[in-house]
Amino acid sequence: MLMPRASQGFSLLELMVVIIVVAILLAIAAPSFTRFFESNRLSTAANSLLYHLQLSRSEAVRYATDVTFCPSADGAACSGGTDWTVGWIVTRPDPANPALTDVLRVAPAVQGTVAITGGPTSIVFSPVGSASSANTFTVTVGSSSDTVCVYVGGMAATGSGCP
Repeated sequence: MLMPRASQGFSLLELMVVIIVVAILLAIAAPSFTRFFESNRLSTAANSLLYHLQLSRSEAVRYATDVTFCPSADGAACSGGTDWTVGWIVTRPDPANPALTDVLRVAPAVQGTVAITGGPTSIVFSPVGSASSANTFTVTVGSSSDTVCVYVGGMAATGSGCP
């Protein structure tokens, strides 16, 4: 007598149930991932701005000369505007020819929906590390925002460290 063979694989009904369950779980998780990515973009942009401000201050002390932090669209010269989303540069006077500048660091334009508002056309850090003026930048991504501030003493902070 022949014995019935055990079925191999899934039935169409079982497969459809699994697909529906996965779709429901993805629908629940998708908004959380959106907020996660938005928060990550905000943190990355604010920390990049903070890093370059702190770098500018330390390079001013290191080279014992004024170091300028300013927005730059081309990565070679200050743009003269206050649009920080185009990117920024850290420069110092060229030791061989003070009429020229050495670009110490270039930050590319911010990507996506990141907006950086506030801030002057440039911040100059003196050889003792002080800033030319106190400033506050607001970094916004979607509905979230963070602040990056620079004190006259040259210290830069983000979030809760700002007044």
